[in-house]
Amino acid sequence: MDGRLYYQSSSSTSAYVRHLQHVDAYVRHYGGEKPTLGSVRTERDILEANHRFIRDEGQNDSHIDRDQEKDLARRYYDSLFREFALIDLSRWREKQVAMRWRTKSEVLSGKGHFACASLHCSKGMDGVVGVTPEDEEEELRTFELNFGYTEEGVQKNALVKSKEERQH
Repeated sequence: MDGRLYYQSSSSTSAYVRHLQHVDAYVRHYGGEKPTLGSVRTERDILEANHRFIRDEGQNDSHIDRDQEKDLARRYYDSLFREFALIDLSRWREKQVAMRWRTKSEVLSGKGHFACASLHCSKGMDGVVGVTPEDEEEELRTFELNFGYTEEGVQKNALVKSKEERQH
């Protein structure tokens, strides 16, 4: 066997790069195929498959039929702040509007409450010199929107609050 296949150089290679080198050496020596990463499900994939915009309080409360993926989605939903929603108006001309709840970092920065809730709006309290929260509040309007969406093939409606600038 060739000794240089398993030689670990003194250069700074990550553990993952060394792992790939070992897998490559194994496949060359024993044959077969390298494993593909296409079948790996990430947390994001799991959240996209199990996320619900609004969950019922009684939904999935039985510990017997809950699996780990649904539990992950439930924990993520519980970590969101659901007082105001952020809104994506980039496709409003096609009558498509996207909404999502705010994360902790967005709540702490004031996005969606003291600054415009539009995801593509760069104007806000940060970076504007001399603007107080009271001035910013005067430029924002609070809307209660009847948000209609489809989830698992079922048409649903939710009453959602959002704050937008007067120009939007």
